[in-house]
Amino acid sequence: MPFLGSWDVSLFRCPMDRDDSGRIAAGKPYYSFSYGFNTMIIPGVSPVVVVLDSELYGGNLGFGTAFPLPTMALHFKGNQVLNPALKIMLAEEPATTKPNDMPPGFWSVIGDGQWDPLVGCPKVMADTLTVRHGGKANVAFGDSHAQLTTYKQALDTNSVVAGF
Repeated sequence: MPFLGSWDVSLFRCPMDRDDSGRIAAGKPYYSFSYGFNTMIIPGVSPVVVVLDSELYGGNLGFGTAFPLPTMALHFKGNQVLNPALKIMLAEEPATTKPNDMPPGFWSVIGDGQWDPLVGCPKVMADTLTVRHGGKANVAFGDSHAQLTTYKQALDTNSVVAGF
């Protein structure tokens, strides 16, 4: 990795993320990192083809390739991002359901590298942001700036849907 010089996997785990009890309770396989990439699959829509504002999407409104099935990849192109300075690209997720990590009303701990804040169907809880940094989470936005953000920003479609 030419820009980082030397690196190790601890870069992908927040130093304050020290409790694995939520990951263990959620079951194997354990995802040992703190961050998920915004890869939203449109809820309730077939992941084949969706047309929004004359743009073709494969049911993916996030920044990265989403995998709704092990053999299916839904791609997203970087030039489809609108207002990248406002869009959450990389999200720090809760690792436990404890109140100093999980915001009120949520129960889904990080389980993979895909952050999907819009799942929210009756069957599945949407992914959210942690509150482990004084009620906020570290996030990186589509224009590459990073900042602390409240979990409530992840509830705003304009902050999470890259193509809106």
